[in-house]
Amino acid sequence: MRAEQSVIPRLSIIVPAFNEQDNIELLAQEIATALGPLATSHEILFIDDCSSDSTWERIESARARIPAVRGIRLEQRSGQTAAMLRGMHDAHGDLLVTIDGDLQNDPADIPALLEKLRACDVVCGYRANRRDTLSRRQASNLMHRFMPAYFRLHARRIEQVPVNHRPRRHGASKYTNLKRLPTTVLDLAGFWWYRRRLIA
Repeated sequence: MRAEQSVIPRLSIIVPAFNEQDNIELLAQEIATALGPLATSHEILFIDDCSSDSTWERIESARARIPAVRGIRLEQRSGQTAAMLRGMHDAHGDLLVTIDGDLQNDPADIPALLEKLRACDVVCGYRANRRDTLSRRQASNLMHRFMPAYFRLHARRIEQVPVNHRPRRHGASKYTNLKRLPTTVLDLAGFWWYRRRLIA
């Protein structure tokens, strides 16, 4: 076991990825560079959502070069939310940061998000200048909307911070599209039921 692996990380960067072979190694390096000046131990946790390309091999390659990288490979396609939750479950850190695997989120924003976290419980980055198609923006606006509501329901203090959003360099979006609308509606219905149970 390498010395770096024997230290329990305080910060976990969780990256769900599906067929992102061209982005993995560059993203791992960008995250490592962004975290380098921070005086905190960390891990970069990639969740391979049963990719059909070389995503897993690229994660292993990144791990060979960057000791903080760790990978989990799902045995069946589960979707972005499930991959993210698996990462949260298996993360070693006290602080969790989620970031997409497509290089559109900028790892350079992570230090500012962590700094904001000193005054609250949850920090949400919002993309002030989105670099997506209209259909993806519409779909994204319908997804994960209940997460801030969930945090507020549990009396968590939430802050929002504008973050950089970059054009996709390689490949195409795999997760966010309007075909997932029925699933999103079911998620919202589940949240409504959970809220009723909690405040009953």
